[in-house]
Amino acid sequence: MRIGIEGPSFAGKTTLCEELARQFPRHYGVVPEYVTYAGGETKFPAFPPTTNEAALAAFHFFMQIEERRQSDAASKPTDHVIFDRSLFTLAAYEYAVSPKTGVDVLSEVEKAIEQRRSWWPNIIVVLELSPAEITRRVVSTKSTQAPLFLEEAFNIRFGYYLRGVKSRFGVNVQFISAEKNPDQTREALLRVLDP
Repeated sequence: MRIGIEGPSFAGKTTLCEELARQFPRHYGVVPEYVTYAGGETKFPAFPPTTNEAALAAFHFFMQIEERRQSDAASKPTDHVIFDRSLFTLAAYEYAVSPKTGVDVLSEVEKAIEQRRSWWPNIIVVLELSPAEITRRVVSTKSTQAPLFLEEAFNIRFGYYLRGVKSRFGVNVQFISAEKNPDQTREALLRVLDP
């Protein structure tokens, strides 16, 4: 099974993926987040994009990374592969930022995603986190997270898009709270994955 773990910044996606792979090494292999393949966030295209051309160029940049991630997923000798973010993240970011920038390339992004069904996860699990908890975690870790990713409106639209993936694409999408401690979040995820 292919599992996509989604959610806002600081929801604990990477930590959760790594813990599952460590706890169940024969069952869960992890495909890291895009930043690992890019060599750091400073290698990412500018975000938010200011033109449709820049947005499409950024999307193609991430799709090239996604191709490498898919290749790595195919080589995992485990029962399940967990993606620390799925390619649906790319569309959710475009949707979330468009009111702020006026840039709208969502239809092109969705068309490209539609053409790559073999890359889709069987299930997407979204870790939900309140804006207040995101801010608390940013402050407690002294992170330099880009302010846009902390904006309530951005995160609401990001989550709203992911909620619609089931109706638009037919992918099973489940939501669990990441407000609790990491152990409770992991247990909730395991209940979703093995009911």
